[in-house]
Amino acid sequence: MARCYNENHMYYSYYGGRGITVCDEWHDFDTFCNDMGERPEGCSLDRIDGDLGYCLSNCRWATAKEQANNRSNNTILEAFGKSKTLSQWAHEQEKKREVLSQRIRNGRSVETAV
Repeated sequence: MARCYNENHMYYSYYGGRGITVCDEWHDFDTFCNDMGERPEGCSLDRIDGDLGYCLSNCRWATAKEQANNRSNNTILEAFGKSKTLSQWAHEQEKKREVLSQRIRNGRSVETAV
């Protein structure tokens, strides 16, 4: 709530400052809890679409890894008809992220790098 509504919050510009809001229903904490359920261990609240606000249809409990792959500053790489972050490709291919990154920087296509 503070990030969305308190202009003095250090991250306000990334949330409320760019139009991210909390649905009216979730201004009541009990309603939020009823909608989202108990927070699973190792998870925190994540917006599925980072350009939309906090509401039941756009929120989920996610791990730090899931949230890192959902950041707006990720570069999405396309290969084999799929779109994934570099980290997701590396994990899927059991390669180090840095290896794939270096291959791409050296001029290989994403598909060749992967």
